Amino acid sequence: MNRAVVACVALLLCGCATTPRNAVRVDVEEQPATRHWRVHYEFPRPVFEISFPKTRAPFRSTRWTIVEPADATWNSLGNHDTIVFRSPTTHTTVEFADDFAEREKDYLLNVAFTDGSSLLYTGHLRVSDEPHTWQFHTTANRTIRTPDRSATGSLAWSSTEETHVYFGSIAPVSTPRMTLIVDPGLPPWIAKQLRERVPPMFDYFAAKMSTDLRFRPLVLLSYGGPVSSGFSFKGSTVRGLVQLDVSGSSWTKESAEGAEEWYRHVAHEVFHLWESQRFLKDDRSEWLGESTAEYASMMAFHDLGGGGEQLIHRRIIEAANDCIMTIGDTSLSTASDQGRFRNVYSCGLVTQWIAAAQTGNAWQLFRKTFDRPVPYTTADYLSSLRAMTSSPEAVEQLVSGHTGRADLFLAEQLRTSGIAVQLVSADQATATQAVLRKALSAVVTRCTCRIELEPLCSGGIRIETVDGISARYEPGAALARMMKSSELGDVLIVNGTPMQCSKGDLDSHFKQLLRIDEATP
Repeated sequence: MNRAVVACVALLLCGCATTPRNAVRVDVEEQPATRHWRVHYEFPRPVFEISFPKTRAPFRSTRWTIVEPADATWNSLGNHDTIVFRSPTTHTTVEFADDFAEREKDYLLNVAFTDGSSLLYTGHLRVSDEPHTWQFHTTANRTIRTPDRSATGSLAWSSTEETHVYFGSIAPVSTPRMTLIVDPGLPPWIAKQLRERVPPMFDYFAAKMSTDLRFRPLVLLSYGGPVSSGFSFKGSTVRGLVQLDVSGSSWTKESAEGAEEWYRHVAHEVFHLWESQRFLKDDRSEWLGESTAEYASMMAFHDLGGGGEQLIHRRIIEAANDCIMTIGDTSLSTASDQGRFRNVYSCGLVTQWIAAAQTGNAWQLFRKTFDRPVPYTTADYLSSLRAMTSSPEAVEQLVSGHTGRADLFLAEQLRTSGIAVQLVSADQATATQAVLRKALSAVVTRCTCRIELEPLCSGGIRIETVDGISARYEPGAALARMMKSSELGDVLIVNGTPMQCSKGDLDSHFKQLLRIDEATP
């Protein structure tokens, strides 16, 4: 039989529908010995060119090789990588090496496991909106696994969805609610906690959302090693699959901070299976998916024994201070469009906390919003909120309004929610060091750009000291000094350079930050 017939037979044996006539057939071969991939495309009709999915920065033309036709050429149109053919063709073949490069707000093409296993993201291989049928091969004796099936050596798969395809030999761990593949190089304490604590996480969300997923997802966790300092975590979800990767030296030893970091991140991604796969959201409601996942992960950690109420209050205040310093003139529903992606997490978590206090049951609010026959929207969320509380104004303001003095506004709302907070200077605030450093950098940049002081104005130089105060180890004190000098018009020394900032260099949305009252039970 020819290859097309073999592919059709394989698809039928896998229980898939017959190949649509207008489908693009894609044959992907992994070559693990050389760490290369070869991808052959068969088109349903002759084409003059093909266009790959839009990315923030085109990457294929500089990293991929066109094997055939020999006279085909690359062309980048906007954010699209395009292959142009000299004459109409029904096929083309490209080849590329493993590509682990980071891409802002986008999926990695490949993800490596420490044992040599690898992931391939099919979304970067699509060439049109038409259906794609896939045939995956490997030149080694390895298992190929998609969210709903696996095979050794070769696997046929047909889907309208993008996914991560696993190539390797790690034995999966199966439970009634999920299939888990864990990198064998992962620090043992994380691997142990994953196997013990992730299955109850699925049970918890099913109970809180009053519904099972109705499918068993594949969860993949890779380990990038201690290549950098601190904790690094990357995660994403596609249909029926959760992909996670951890790296950084701080993961190597078990700690309370590390245990909370990995758990909260995993729970965040797992909850996406409910909010965007068990239910469906409108493309413009990204903020809602991320903010509900942040709230869900925090409550799962708390309710399943990860931390007491005081710890949860501390995390809310840290998020609130992040929100105060970044909200600016935007709202949650417009933050992503303005490039303020961090706001949907920090301001989003605080917003859902306030909504929970107002309605008495955030989970019911989520379910009421999500459970509908069409993709849910921001308007659906606000409608559900109004149906559950007579005082929705604060949440409505954060979601779609404008918050002039975010410090005063959030202090009032959090006190009403039951958290005792004080308004204090930056050096006394309950805030993470990373957030304080970002705020300090923003003030310095505004000041130096106003007085045209390069190269500090460009933002490309890290702030080291402010009047002798270390911006790395005491960013709160450095920020407080910067704010005070701006208020008074004093000259101060930043990285050895004298400068005089003004009140206009400060963020008008806050004058103080929040501090949790640790004495309150």
